[in-house]
Amino acid sequence: MPDVQCASVMNGSFTENSPSGPQFKCCLSFTAPTISEDECQREHDELSEEERQALSDDMSGIAPIIHETEEFIKISLKQFDEALDLVPVDQKRAYAEALNTAPDLVQKETHPLKFLRSECFHAENAANGLPKYWEHRLELFGRERAFLPMDVLTGEGAMSLQDIDFLRRSKSVYLLTQEDPYGRLVCYVDRSKWKTSVRKSLLRSIFFTVHMASKSANAQKHGLVMIIDMQNVSTGDHCRKLTRNVIRILKDNLPIRLRVIHTCAAAKISPAALVRGSILFMYGKSLRLRNLRHYGCPSELIWDLEQHGLSKQIIPEELGGLNPAVVVESGRFFA
Repeated sequence: MPDVQCASVMNGSFTENSPSGPQFKCCLSFTAPTISEDECQREHDELSEEERQALSDDMSGIAPIIHETEEFIKISLKQFDEALDLVPVDQKRAYAEALNTAPDLVQKETHPLKFLRSECFHAENAANGLPKYWEHRLELFGRERAFLPMDVLTGEGAMSLQDIDFLRRSKSVYLLTQEDPYGRLVCYVDRSKWKTSVRKSLLRSIFFTVHMASKSANAQKHGLVMIIDMQNVSTGDHCRKLTRNVIRILKDNLPIRLRVIHTCAAAKISPAALVRGSILFMYGKSLRLRNLRHYGCPSELIWDLEQHGLSKQIIPEELGGLNPAVVVESGRFFA
């Protein structure tokens, strides 16, 4: 089977259900760097016992939450300001432009406390995250919309009417109505809908969804759980540039802590398998360690997710669960 997969990547012209076997139409580059699941496991095994336990507790939702007193927050914000002053000016240009254009919006939508909570109050990391957030927001939305409110869904905010229509119609990414048992919001992503033809709207929708999750103080403290559905993914759905941009949002721009990623696929040997190694490589070690992979039919996927605290009431309808999508008509749900 590995030889067949390599051949399909090299030729880029095989189709599914070929008489010669399970060969898949492919748009991947044969030279694209990949990492195997065995290598991912070795990265995990190389952690110390203490590191593995801390990671496991954090991913499972049982890690202790930092107790925030008024004095603690005051000191942390002061440390944040000091760390932000040390960030090079050329890395803060988008942030400075945002402050100059819409200072009230900056304070409301990207308060430093969000970034401190997402980085477990590590001031330097949080201070680096805030300018990156605005840099990416400016890239995705352009100067015409980047400094407009994110939660105004009338076409007069950061999201255009076209973006809003895509978000509601495609259901490619959305937040679920029920938190997990540990107070964490759950985000569902349908990987099969990552089409290059709607790349900009998709990236803005993901950025918007994560931003909306970060409006909840409870979610800021407890974090975000992501379920990525790869059941219907084909190799033709894979665009490395698009995937890289999505991963950038997850790694560098989150004003909320991503605790765990549950990747669900029909089988290890499938069209999705050809793109999985490339995606795992692009994740980088920090996200790979937080990525749990599940395989099987819908009932098997549900059983597996239940072992990680995600009951059928939490699991989205698209995976056979009972949790519908959140229709975000305003920011009220996240107030």
